[in-house]
Amino acid sequence: SSVRERRILIEWGIESIPNKPFFGHGIGTFVDLAPLKYYSHNNYIELLFGVGIFGFIASYFGPVAILLRAMRKRNLDIVLIILIIMLLDVSLVSYNLKPHMVFYLFLASLLDLNGAKKN
Repeated sequence: SSVRERRILIEWGIESIPNKPFFGHGIGTFVDLAPLKYYSHNNYIELLFGVGIFGFIASYFGPVAILLRAMRKRNLDIVLIILIIMLLDVSLVSYNLKPHMVFYLFLASLLDLNGAKKN
């Protein structure tokens, strides 16, 4: 079943990450090296496997910075939206989705607009 296959891929990915923890095996290589020849269906595993801890941090730096800023400004709507997107990354590989990136920029600009209106 699909759930069983995803579990196999995620477990294999977790076991393989320590082989190249800092820089990974190469972006987009999960599908080529995985036992079932599918991508992981998990953005966190895919990034840690492909680009290691350094690439993972670089990839999530922007969204986490926006999340922390929204928390500081007590903008719970944006906090909730970002947390939901990050939760969805458990079942979706999104590092290469341009609309995803544009949406984060949109949320960041909303934070700026809300701050400008209050000042």
